[in-house]
Amino acid sequence: MKVKKVFFYLALACSFLLLSVQALFAAEFSLKYAHVQPDTHVTNRSALWLAEQIKKETNGRVEMNVFASGVLGRDNEMLDSLESGDIDIAWISSANLGTSIQEFNIFSLPYLFASNEHYNKVFTKDGEVMKMLAKIVEESPYGIQLGGMLGGVSRQIWNRERPIVIPEDLKGLKLRIQNSAVEMKAWSLLGAAPQQLAWSEIYTSLQTGVIFAAEASIDAYFQNKFYEVSKYLSLTNHQYLVLPILIGKQGLRKLPKDIQEIVVRLTEESGRIGIGYYQDDQEDLLNKGVPEYNVQLNKAKVELFKERVAPLVNEEAKKYKGEKLLRIIDMSK
Repeated sequence: MKVKKVFFYLALACSFLLLSVQALFAAEFSLKYAHVQPDTHVTNRSALWLAEQIKKETNGRVEMNVFASGVLGRDNEMLDSLESGDIDIAWISSANLGTSIQEFNIFSLPYLFASNEHYNKVFTKDGEVMKMLAKIVEESPYGIQLGGMLGGVSRQIWNRERPIVIPEDLKGLKLRIQNSAVEMKAWSLLGAAPQQLAWSEIYTSLQTGVIFAAEASIDAYFQNKFYEVSKYLSLTNHQYLVLPILIGKQGLRKLPKDIQEIVVRLTEESGRIGIGYYQDDQEDLLNKGVPEYNVQLNKAKVELFKERVAPLVNEEAKKYKGEKLLRIIDMSK
C-alpha cells in the first residue's frame, strides 16, 4: 500500500512538473491569420512562413494560427472580423476590398500590368503606389492598416465549352466573376454574361451548369481542381492578382510595441516572399498539370481583348479616384 502511495505521489508530482514546463513555454500572445484559399494554395505557404518567423523572432512569445478555406468567413466578413479583433491578419482580394474602399477598384481594370517585372516594380516596399495605398487603408473607417501585398501573377479564363481565342468566343458565356462592378462592366463589354458568385460556389456551379466559365490565376485553377469540371484553359492574361494583406489595429494593439514592430515587418516580408512563390509556381503548374489532367490549353489573342476594353480604363479610374494610381502604373512600364 505504501509503495502504491509513493507511485501515486510521484505521478502527481510529474504531472504538476509537466504542466509547469508547458506553462513556462506557452505563448503569451496568439494571432489569427485568415484567407479564403485552400491550405495547399501558395498564399497559405506565405502565411505559414509568417507564422513560423513570428514565433522564431519573438522567441515563442507569439503563436499565430492560420485558417484557410474561408473557415473564418468570406472576404467581406473577414474585413468585419479585422475591425472587431476576431482575426488579426487577412489577405482580401482588391476586387472584394473595392466594395468597401473604392480606390482598390482600379486593380479590377484589365491589362494594367505588362509583366511580372512591371508588377514587382509598381509594388516595391517603399514605392509610391504602396505609400498611397497605405494612406488610403489607414484613413478608412475599418480599423486596419496595410501590412503588405500578395499576388503578382495574371488571371486566366477556364470554361467547359470551348477555347477562348478572341473576344467573340465569350459571347453569351456565363462567366463567374468577383464581386466587382468594374469587372461586371469589363466582361459585359467583352461579350460575356458575367455572374457574381462566392469563390466557394464555383466548383459546383461549373459542375451543374449554373455557370460555364470562371477566371483566376493558374494555381487557383489547379489547386481547386477546377480542371475536373472545366477542361478549357485559355491564357488571356487579362488582370493581375492584387491581394492586400491587412492587419487589424485592434489585434495589433494587444501586443507590446517591440512585438508589434516584428509582426508589421514580417507581414510585409511575407508578401514579397509570397509573390516570389506565386511567380515561380505558374510555369511549373502548367508544365505538369496540362498533360496530367488532360487540360485543353490555348493562348488568346490578347491585343484584341485590350482594344475592346481600352475605353473603360480611364473612365473607371476617374470614377474611383484612381487617376494618379493609374498614371504611376503606366509610367512604370
